[in-house]
Amino acid sequence: TCYIEVLSRAKDPEWPRYSGELGREWLSLRSGMIHWAKEHAHIPGIIAHIKQNMGANIDRFNRIKAQLGVDPDHRFVNKTLKPIFM
Repeated sequence: TCYIEVLSRAKDPEWPRYSGELGREWLSLRSGMIHWAKEHAHIPGIIAHIKQNMGANIDRFNRIKAQLGVDPDHRFVNKTLKPIFM
């Protein structure tokens, strides 16, 4: 694991572009993935990247969740997670 603090939110109008481009570059590294608890929705192509790299795990998660009857009304799926898990 490598932790480099350069993505702290700044009050700068260029923040979304800068952090999105940097995030996209990091994701191009072998095995690069997002940190689920961090800001990532603004990274260009992030949903496709997640689905390409984690699609089988997402499908498995959804199957297990359905089998167990966990969150049948999708109350724990927010606007960031919806395009990934639904």
